[in-house]
Amino acid sequence: MVAVKAGTLDDPAPFAPGISLWNSTRLPWVEVAEGIACFERNPG
Repeated sequence: MVAVKAGTLDDPAPFAPGISLWNSTRLPWVEVAEGIACFERNPG
């Protein structure tokens, strides 16, 4: 896995997230797309 901050890219649109981490502290207004693997904390 490689972590790249989207703000460092000229056009981050083609790079959709593949997982969602730390969902136990996710704010209520944050939406996670269907089909994305979700973890309450770090996986493993």
